[in-house]
Amino acid sequence: MKNKDPVRSEGNKLSYIIATFFGVGYTPVAPGTAGTLATIPLYLLFAFFLSPLYYAIISIVLFFIGIFTAEKVSNQERGDDPKIVVIDEVVGYLVAMFLLPLSFTNIVLGFFSFRAFDVIKPPPARQFDRMSGGFGIMMDDVMSGLYANLFLRVLFYLLR
Repeated sequence: MKNKDPVRSEGNKLSYIIATFFGVGYTPVAPGTAGTLATIPLYLLFAFFLSPLYYAIISIVLFFIGIFTAEKVSNQERGDDPKIVVIDEVVGYLVAMFLLPLSFTNIVLGFFSFRAFDVIKPPPARQFDRMSGGFGIMMDDVMSGLYANLFLRVLFYLLR
């Protein structure tokens, strides 16, 4: 007898692992915030061991993998942007921190500014958020990451 559980079927298991960022998306309270927090160790690995070029390439690859897996999980969960999908927060935070100086303060500022822009969703992030499918799920967080990155750059410029 075939297993009818969508998560346990072989074709979906990897998609769920990636889309939920190894299960972080199942956090019962604020899974998006948990996904962003869980990205900090990944960001540190990238910042310490990757050149900016490889950081960018891997982030772009994660973006496209995120589109595919978010789409698959979204269809399976029958929701436009299921709360368990946090790969978008992972990529968004990596975008927020791209080419910023590595420091504890910047990690914290990046976290809070990314989360703020992800909640506020200034245009065009809001328009992407309203799109169905993996591309919309991913792009609103990429836009929030871009806003956070630009915000921090302006803040650092004004404070120097």
